[in-house]
Amino acid sequence: MKTLKFPDEDKELNIFDERLAQAERRLSTKEEETDNEKIWKCAELRHERIMKFAEVMGYEEALSWQRDEITDYELKWELECALCVPPQSRYQSLKNRWLWHESSW
Repeated sequence: MKTLKFPDEDKELNIFDERLAQAERRLSTKEEETDNEKIWKCAELRHERIMKFAEVMGYEEALSWQRDEITDYELKWELECALCVPPQSRYQSLKNRWLWHESSW
């Protein structure tokens, strides 16, 4: 019967682990996603979520529940887009919708 080895004592496991680490380093140098790729990925995630809900409650109602279970990736993308607009422009936009502005209270 073979004796069990600790992971740091197993030469084959160490070789495999090093090769795996090299592959991960090589693949992690991928270029940053473009805006179009991010938009497409968010759309795919939203579509998957709608289809999952549609199996349970029907397509029409699933559309109204699409924002539930939003992923961190989608939330981060929306925040990036919102912060691209300068603060002064955001303020003026809010002020133009006067019903929601402090001056209308």
